[in-house]
Amino acid sequence: MGIRRTAARRINSSGISTIVFTSVLISIVMHLAGLLARGGNAPAPTSIRGHLGTFVAYFFGAFLAAGLVSHYLGMLVWVPMAAVSVALGCSYLSYTLKRSVE
Repeated sequence: MGIRRTAARRINSSGISTIVFTSVLISIVMHLAGLLARGGNAPAPTSIRGHLGTFVAYFFGAFLAAGLVSHYLGMLVWVPMAAVSVALGCSYLSYTLKRSVE
C-alpha cells in the first residue's frame, strides 16, 4: 500500500485511494526526506502539522482502545460515539466561529 501511495502521489493521481494511516505516514516520511535532501536550510514546501496531529491521534486512539479492551470491554463500544460527537462539536464550533468573523 505504501508503494502504491507513493507512486500515486508521484504522478499526481488523486483517483487512487489508500488507507488513511498509510497516506499520513507516507506524507510524514516524504516531508522528512525532503528536509534531509535540502539540508534543512530551505523552508519546506508544505506543512506536516496536520499529518503529525493525525498520527498522534491514531496513536492515542490505539492506546485508549487497548486499555479499554484489557479492562473495560463493554466501554469500548462508546469510544467511536464519543469521537464522532467530539468531531461534530469541533466542526460546529469552527463553523460558528468562521461565520461570526465574516
